[in-house]
Amino acid sequence: MSNNLKVKAAGIIAVLVVFCYGFLGIPHGVTSAALKQAIADRINLGLDLKGGIHLVLQVHVADAINSSTDSDMQRLQDDLGKAGVTGEKVVKLDPANHPETITISGIPLAKSSDARTVLDGLDYSNYALSTNSDGSWKLEMKPSAVKDLESRTIANTCETIYDRIDQLGNHQPTVQPYGLGDNEILVELPGISDPSRVEDIIQSTARLEIHAVVGNGRGYDTDDAALQALGGSIPPDQELVRGVGSAGAPVQSWVLERASVVEGTDFRDAQPSTDVNGRPDIHFTLTTAAGEVFYKYTSTHSKDSSTPGSMAIVLDNQVREVATIDSGIRDSGEITGGFTKQQADDLGMLLRTGSLPAGISYLDTTAVGPSLGAESIHQGVVAAIVGMLAVMVFMLIYYRAAGINADLALLLNLIFLLGFMGFTGSTLTLP
Repeated sequence: MSNNLKVKAAGIIAVLVVFCYGFLGIPHGVTSAALKQAIADRINLGLDLKGGIHLVLQVHVADAINSSTDSDMQRLQDDLGKAGVTGEKVVKLDPANHPETITISGIPLAKSSDARTVLDGLDYSNYALSTNSDGSWKLEMKPSAVKDLESRTIANTCETIYDRIDQLGNHQPTVQPYGLGDNEILVELPGISDPSRVEDIIQSTARLEIHAVVGNGRGYDTDDAALQALGGSIPPDQELVRGVGSAGAPVQSWVLERASVVEGTDFRDAQPSTDVNGRPDIHFTLTTAAGEVFYKYTSTHSKDSSTPGSMAIVLDNQVREVATIDSGIRDSGEITGGFTKQQADDLGMLLRTGSLPAGISYLDTTAVGPSLGAESIHQGVVAAIVGMLAVMVFMLIYYRAAGINADLALLLNLIFLLGFMGFTGSTLTLP
């Protein structure tokens, strides 16, 4: 054999060894079971082969629009105040049906020009400004801005769900927009072992918010009692939320300011911990910008200030704790609420991976059993072997000696394909 052929043969063998390592790794033995386990460790199996769960989720994008306009309302009030405009009222008259619309009323005529300058600024370029028949002003989010926000909500929801599932140890989940419906997401989780917990993790918005409590921290036994205290109706800038004021306390109705002081996207980190009594709780850290906002609010409404107040920690639209503000709090705190260790661990993980930007609901849930996957693997392997042997025999008969080279190329192609999948962590599905 010439030196040139030896070099080529050595190169082929080296490449072959590398790609064999790609899908085999270093097997713990040469038995059939050891080789099967080695391949299973390197090749990720899809839902149809491994079994698992198939979900189609509907994203409630109106929640994200409501959250965005709530934040803009709060910023608008601050900007108007800095411009010397006082006495204005910034509300959403119909947040359920028209979350994209903000109404501004009560602006003094002498301050109209100053207010107009604020509203025409770049911070509100996503809104169209118009005047209502009663003299109030209306900010309506432009259709292009609504469409962009919906697209970002779907993308952020996919990313957040993927991060949550990945932290649970599920490798190669499929999380992507679902093209068969508007604002839908497809989730496939191969080899899932606890579907009920995963569904809870996915569905929980983990929307943690801190709101000012109206009425000096007082809760009401029923919604009717709260409405009666408010004169029969809830103002547009307030909301009624059920929950407990402390661990073990009865469920009550709380009147809260609609706009939150800080919310899920403002949390930089959250870790499970224990309180002074050894009970599980969550220790959180805010971003620098959110910490400044939180410090300003808590300092202004501490018990020694001229306007003392209380704040409610709201998780998934339920009040989990109502606290009196002793002093200014900048960027960290604790959340208690009678958590079990598992709940504290899950909540910490949810907050670290970020709040879902909108609520979701299940449209379709399909479970694929592992026995069906095992049968698919068996039938697929048998079909592959029979098909390859048939092709190889045909090529040997038809091409004779040249068929040997073609058969070798076919085998090498299979090895290279499996090796590449092993190196890249690709998922092998039945098709």
